[in-house]
Amino acid sequence: MRTMARECRRATVSALHAYEDCSLWPFIEAKRLGKACIYDMPICYYPAREKTHAELSRKYPDWIPSNWSPITHDRLLDQKRQEMTLSDLTLVPSGYAESTIREFYPHKDIVRAPYGVEAEFWTPGPISKPAGPLRFIYAGQVSLRKGIPLLIEAWSKADLRDAELALVGFWFLAEGKRRSLPPGIKWFPPCSSQALRDRYRESDVFVFPSFAEGFGLVLLEAMACGLPAIASEATIGPEIITPACGFISPTGDLDRLVELLRWFNRHRDQLPIMGQKARAQAARCTWSNYRSLVVAAVSQAGLM
Repeated sequence: MRTMARECRRATVSALHAYEDCSLWPFIEAKRLGKACIYDMPICYYPAREKTHAELSRKYPDWIPSNWSPITHDRLLDQKRQEMTLSDLTLVPSGYAESTIREFYPHKDIVRAPYGVEAEFWTPGPISKPAGPLRFIYAGQVSLRKGIPLLIEAWSKADLRDAELALVGFWFLAEGKRRSLPPGIKWFPPCSSQALRDRYRESDVFVFPSFAEGFGLVLLEAMACGLPAIASEATIGPEIITPACGFISPTGDLDRLVELLRWFNRHRDQLPIMGQKARAQAARCTWSNYRSLVVAAVSQAGLM
């Protein structure tokens, strides 16, 4: 923030573009100099995120790590509010992220600019996958916010035969839960992009049940690798997943998630064509399009 505050003093700078968590000091300096502030929110608005986490902590108390203790976030909450108040234009990657801001700032100038995927890197593997169980995969933080307790409960309730679920990412839940995962579920630590791509290529369906997201790049990357997907409404899913390549599950809806897991188990023959459709959908989301949307938004707002 110090660096950006210093750099925005240059005469050639007319606007400052900063991300959540590192915007306050630069925005204060930009406002002092009469320059525009562009706020980039890659995830849902912090107060909404904290509210969701508090609700999940009450619902899943036995999933909270033993070394976790409540922290007062008043100072951080105040920073987020100041950043949002100072912004002249706010960029968000999804409709869900926008809705969490509108809840607090209904008249804020907000523009959606969905992120892209490197489709040349995230590509499907061999056309014919080896025979074996139906392989579901999740990637990201293994945490309350990402809906992992809900997913594990849904998996047990679905009672699938000849199916597996891989959880890939940092474990942020109680250790006892990791040691007693239900049959068919395996946890894997974070890995390189190349290794994650290999895991996608070995899998059949991507599952993303997050309670509070902004976009979810992993969803786009998995789809680019040819995986049909299940995603919650609190992600970019509603804007990129069609019935031809996956399903949207109401956030926190256990029964619907169970139903969708069972659907894929019953319709394994449809996975190849759904994977092709998923790849095509993901390929439409490019970084070039993201840049064009950002430039157009800034231009239309008269900030450049």
